[in-house]
This record gives sequence, C-alpha cells and structure tokens, in this order.
Amino acid sequence: MVEGLLEVPSDPARLLESHQLSALRLHLSQEMDKLSQFEKLGFFIISPDRISIASMRDENIGTVNLIHQQRKDLLDKVFNGEMIMIPPIVSDVILETGTGQITTKGATMFFVSPIRNADNKVIAALALRINPARGFSRLTQFGRMLKSGETYAFDNTC
Repeated sequence: MVEGLLEVPSDPARLLESHQLSALRLHLSQEMDKLSQFEKLGFFIISPDRISIASMRDENIGTVNLIHQQRKDLLDKVFNGEMIMIPPIVSDVILETGTGQITTKGATMFFVSPIRNADNKVIAALALRINPARGFSRLTQFGRMLKSGETYAFDNTC
C-alpha cells in the first residue's frame, strides 16, 4: 500500500483523492484499534523527502512532517533503519493534558518505525502518535527499582 502511495504526486489534493490513502487509513485505523493500551491519536506515513503522505487528518497530508520540523535528527535515524521513540514535542493538534485541560500547544510523542520494501530498503516511515499524559505515563508507572520506585524519561535536551 505504501509503495502505491509513494507513486502519487505529493501535493495535498492528489494524495487526498487517491484510493491508496483511503485504503491505508482504513487498514491503519483497524490496526490501531488493537492497541487498546494507548490513546489512539493518529499516525503518519512519512516519505523519504519528509512529507506526510498519509495521516488521519487531512490537514497534514502533503506537508512537511511535524517530527522532521522538531526532531530531524531522530527521524533521520528511522530512515537509516532504526525503530525509535520520539520524546515529547509540541503537538500540531488539540490535546487533553494530564489534568484534563485542553491545550493547543500540548506535548505529543511518537513511536516511529521504518517501512521496508521487498528488497529490505527503507521506503518510508510509520509514526504512531500517543499522548504522553496518557499512554506513556502509564508505561513509566510500571518501572520500579530500589527503594523509591521513581521512573524518569529524558533525552539529551534535559
């Protein structure tokens, strides 16, 4: 499906009218329903030129990807074959905070994996969005070592 979508010109109108995008949205929404432990906020299929060629949101289609704009270094690792977690970045969608407030500049994070063709070449990236105030916070609650049981998640910007 992704190979077919990569053949569609990457302007928003052409991508949005493509049957390849419709098929990918249906398939990924069904697969994401299986991930019940996370709040399902959406996905990106990112082309090698860092354009969002698939997303549940029409506004993202044919635009420079959010992850590339804020964490190019990490997205480059995915296109070199690594599966990675993108630590919290500023979201492009309205989110609910951990305290239930609505914010337009909230934090979001992603798990990103390379998409490979039959020749094992990385042709795109799949990014699954999660709300760090929900799913990721639950993950860190399970960590428990020594006496305090505190768990921290950080990157080189901390």
